[in-house]
Amino acid sequence: VVQQLKLEVHDELLRRMNLKNLTLSGAGAGEIAKQAQTTIQTILNEFSNRMPRGVDMAILEREILNEAIGLGCIEDLLANADVTEIMCNGANNIYVEKAGSLFRTDLMFADNNQLLTVIERNTLADPGLSANLSFLGGSGRPDKLIAGRWAGSG
Repeated sequence: VVQQLKLEVHDELLRRMNLKNLTLSGAGAGEIAKQAQTTIQTILNEFSNRMPRGVDMAILEREILNEAIGLGCIEDLLANADVTEIMCNGANNIYVEKAGSLFRTDLMFADNNQLLTVIERNTLADPGLSANLSFLGGSGRPDKLIAGRWAGSG
């Protein structure tokens, strides 16, 4: 239920804000983030009667903001100095490397399209992020993404 509401809030955010045009117009990252956050708060308030009890609205807001203008569910992983590599085998299988060991996370993207959007939007924007995409036999769908921080970044 929460995942579906997140998708609806995200779609409504995109309907209300043209993030691509804001970026192209020269708006700074801080300005875009502030406008997006304010709009997300407004939309979440409008959707509040549909939210299940116990949902942490601050976490939900941060997740939606990260999905809209950042690296989605892996944003916090990239900020974690202990994580040396993040590997996504499709939208639902996200692994991290810490101290040379591989661990599966409970994080997931909404779908492979969201994963591809995050890659597209951010790989070139962050010089410390690299992506290695392998595709299933011509289907155009991601089989594997490896996004790792290079030495000295992050």
